[in-house]
Amino acid sequence: MKVLTDDQIAALTEVKNENKITSVVPPGYVAIELSTKGKLGAPRLFHIRNFRTTDLVSLSLTSQPDLPEIVANILDDMIFEEDVSVRDWHENEVIEFLVRLFMIFFSPSLEEVEFYPTEEDWDFLKESVGIDKFNSMKEDYEAAKWVPRTTIDLSRIETYDLDDTFSSTLKIKSNKTNLKASFTFPKFGDILIVKKFLRQYYEKEDKQFASITRTLTYQKEMEDSLKKGGDVSISKIPQVPQAELIKFTEYEMEKALTAVELMRGLHFLEFDGKNYKNASLEEKLEVAKDPRVDLNLSMKVEDYFKNLNFGINDKKIVMQNPITKESCERRYSFRLVDILQAIRSFKNNEYDIDIDN
Repeated sequence: MKVLTDDQIAALTEVKNENKITSVVPPGYVAIELSTKGKLGAPRLFHIRNFRTTDLVSLSLTSQPDLPEIVANILDDMIFEEDVSVRDWHENEVIEFLVRLFMIFFSPSLEEVEFYPTEEDWDFLKESVGIDKFNSMKEDYEAAKWVPRTTIDLSRIETYDLDDTFSSTLKIKSNKTNLKASFTFPKFGDILIVKKFLRQYYEKEDKQFASITRTLTYQKEMEDSLKKGGDVSISKIPQVPQAELIKFTEYEMEKALTAVELMRGLHFLEFDGKNYKNASLEEKLEVAKDPRVDLNLSMKVEDYFKNLNFGINDKKIVMQNPITKESCERRYSFRLVDILQAIRSFKNNEYDIDIDN
């Protein structure tokens, strides 16, 4: 995976100008192109700036459930083109974007990556250090006292190429009923849309169950503290009456099922001759509840998009084996949180202090 050359940037800028996008990109922004080349969610060419200090502060103060929304806001603000949003991209594109951003502004390598030894690695280690030391190291590994670390050369990462026949739309026809439907690909912003919809759709019920939610949260905190040896009196751990707990559990199940159905409904473009591309969320939720949208149809759609290969080829990641000290290829999935953590902990040596005497 390489940063764009000057010639590539010039060629892509030419395409940009042909599309009558003539805004002048200010200094500090870098041209970038993902491997999907405009065939999926991300545009063929766009420009990005580096993180600001306030961006990283926002990330550090964000809890795990809210991370996708904060990341989307920050990345959208980092992109120069105003009509481009990572919410409309596939998650693989967002991951590739962050990896390329890390290469451009931070480092060509990702360091201190956790390495997972294979049986061959353990056999090599046993032969190298002897059985006694090997047993000790294996015990430390299993107790997480010793964690092998490696470095990934990001410039050697390979990406999949989408051919000219690729389409981000899936069209399906039933062999039994001639039912026709079409779907778009899952997007990074889907979960954000669903969370917002659920807050509004279940606003009244959430208020009714607010006290139970607070009680259960406090109950879990006290129980976790007790497990860790904290000074907690069991008699003071709050309890929810069984009847109320059953109602709350049923309500939570209903919300979870609604989320699943809406997530499925978001991807509908057409169903049984009706266009759902610009339909409301309520309409998409209703079509997802149609009895013909059964397990067979859902699995067919899910498997199709899950088996598409695009973005980073995580099955062949070149890294240094910390046990054999040789280069090897392993599967490694770049996760959003891992890349963000690498950015937050990166030690910058780009600038030197210039003191005039």
